[in-house]
Amino acid sequence: MRTIIYGPPGTGKTHTLLGHVEKFLETTDPGKIGYFTFSKNAAEEGKQRAASKFKLSFDDLPYFQTLHSFCFNQLNLSRNQVMQEKNYRDLGEKMGLEPFVKYLKGNFPYKSLLGNVFEALFGAIYLDKGYDKAKEVFIKCILEHYIDLENLEANNTDYKSQLLIYCQKNKLSLEFKTIKEETVNGSIHFTMGAFINCELKGQSTDLSKRSAEQAAAEIVYQDII
Repeated sequence: MRTIIYGPPGTGKTHTLLGHVEKFLETTDPGKIGYFTFSKNAAEEGKQRAASKFKLSFDDLPYFQTLHSFCFNQLNLSRNQVMQEKNYRDLGEKMGLEPFVKYLKGNFPYKSLLGNVFEALFGAIYLDKGYDKAKEVFIKCILEHYIDLENLEANNTDYKSQLLIYCQKNKLSLEFKTIKEETVNGSIHFTMGAFINCELKGQSTDLSKRSAEQAAAEIVYQDII
């Protein structure tokens, strides 16, 4: 059965979906019910509300998660086995894409720009020429010239995931919070903090929250390890 619900925040999407979950629970084990979202916050909200409403534990709801984490688990992949933001950025630099991009250059470098351009380039090839052509271009023009697969997998730079694994093994809570947002030269800068057991352990500033979190995680991970 497939149910698609459209609506802006606050219109009852989660409430309606949990109503469907309640019906499924009459005949289905909760461990066989999938509740998938795009964002971690939405997945957590759904899990928390379902656990409270149906008197279940989080362990009873293993498939209340994001689509991304579900796919990672099903394919038995770790984050270092797939392309990361840094990998896209490095490819953009190796291909020399910057001269072809017009953007406002401020005092704070736009670190993810070339990675975004690289993704947009292949997105355009895919939309214009289809999957087979995009795959052919990637293999012949990128994979064979710019990527060392063994080195790529060996060098895991996803410090956020590594820090999360460390905290889980040691039964520590890990949370990333926004410490500050400020506009500098027309660009919004995010200062993100890595908190372990509610204590700030490291922080970093970048033009995206994700990059700032990675940098903060690297600071903490290097200090711990």
